[in-house]
Amino acid sequence: MAIYTFDSEQRCTLDRYTLFLSTIVSTHDKVNLVFFRRASSGHQPTSLPYDSRLNNVVWDERNLHGLWARVKALRDQASAYIEALVTFKQEVLLFIARTSKSELLDGMDISNFSLAHSPIWNSSLPRTINGLVYGLGNLFFAGKGDMIQVEKIVQDVCEHSFGLKSIFTRAMGHRVCECHAQPIVAPELFRANDTTPLWDIEYSSADPLVKAREYEADVLTLFRQWESLGVWMGGFFEEVSLRFDTVRIDLTQTQEMTTVGRLKVKLETVQDNAEELMGMLNHVELWLRK
Repeated sequence: MAIYTFDSEQRCTLDRYTLFLSTIVSTHDKVNLVFFRRASSGHQPTSLPYDSRLNNVVWDERNLHGLWARVKALRDQASAYIEALVTFKQEVLLFIARTSKSELLDGMDISNFSLAHSPIWNSSLPRTINGLVYGLGNLFFAGKGDMIQVEKIVQDVCEHSFGLKSIFTRAMGHRVCECHAQPIVAPELFRANDTTPLWDIEYSSADPLVKAREYEADVLTLFRQWESLGVWMGGFFEEVSLRFDTVRIDLTQTQEMTTVGRLKVKLETVQDNAEELMGMLNHVELWLRK
């Protein structure tokens, strides 16, 4: 888990890339305004056709804004399952202390354990000890399904970023009329307040050429930072998904679980993996917290 911890610089990258997504369509519109003004002054008009890849921007921005809520809901859900698991193990230990590790599970009254009355079951309450353990495993399987959706969000935003980088680079380098190779779009955007791109850096000069150069350089750096962060997040979420699966497999393999002693061993093994999973979810939820 340690290799996938997140820091404040990565959070800054996430916030700034989300901000960039909120500005790119309006910047595209401002480019067309520059074209219009250039044509109005007598130059041969040019245009920058709308790229359908921009249609992904709204959804990507929305999904990144909603990432914390998704992870928090997943974390809270997993926490309820793990709390029920830990309580179950503690009650099994108390049961063994009163009876014996060799006590058979077949026919055992599940009402002796609070897991049988847990709200996590909704209306699908298992009827045997093996059923309780197997059913708990299936709940972690459902958690993995939710985790895959989170993975997919990050994967999609990363894939779309390559297209957005191409769109941005092409737009900034596009000439502003068909009759001259110069000027190009980027510095012309900074010549009027209503076409200046919305961005969060302090420029070293009021010169439009300097501003354009610094703006382009910063955004292209952000693309590289986001690409790196996206890979990092993808790896982290894949590890979380694998841990959901490990717990699920451990719990649903109940064929050899015939005595209370074997139940105890299984729950101890699963608890170690589940608590590692919980640590990862707590860490990323805190990092994403708004």
